[in-house]
Amino acid sequence: LKSAQEIRMHLTLSLARKHISFLVINVVRFHASFQGKSDMHIIEAHGGFIEIAVSAIVSNKGVPDMFTGDRILASFNAVRAVLSHKHCVCKAILAMKAMKELPASRRLEVSMSATSGLARAGNMGTEGMKKFTCLSPTVTWAFGLERVASYLSVPNLIDKVILM
Repeated sequence: LKSAQEIRMHLTLSLARKHISFLVINVVRFHASFQGKSDMHIIEAHGGFIEIAVSAIVSNKGVPDMFTGDRILASFNAVRAVLSHKHCVCKAILAMKAMKELPASRRLEVSMSATSGLARAGNMGTEGMKKFTCLSPTVTWAFGLERVASYLSVPNLIDKVILM
């Protein structure tokens, strides 16, 4: 016999298959660029990065899904419906040019990647930890492409699927 709480939890857990675009933004050489800098300098520079990245994502109909230190994962068409999600992820990349307009002391170099594909999206977890998430090799590919962009010292790599 399930409790009312278990039934509510079960009802709120669900996955839907849909086409989703993903954007990964990472600060290049984040740790090395702050050696010898004050904590306040790091906080201000990092805050500038977060403000610009979140603005670029949200103003182009994306949702920042994950933020860990110097890396952000955003989805387009997962949480909110966006018919032109491939176009929107490209516009978000272009909006990141605002990083170059920051004062030199707060300017950070970023690498980015964009991918798109079929994914399962929805609420998953347990009563102790439940979160909206996306499951797909496309997410892994987005992180992999960003690492390649950083390694090659190019600002971004966009999967050919986005451009089709």
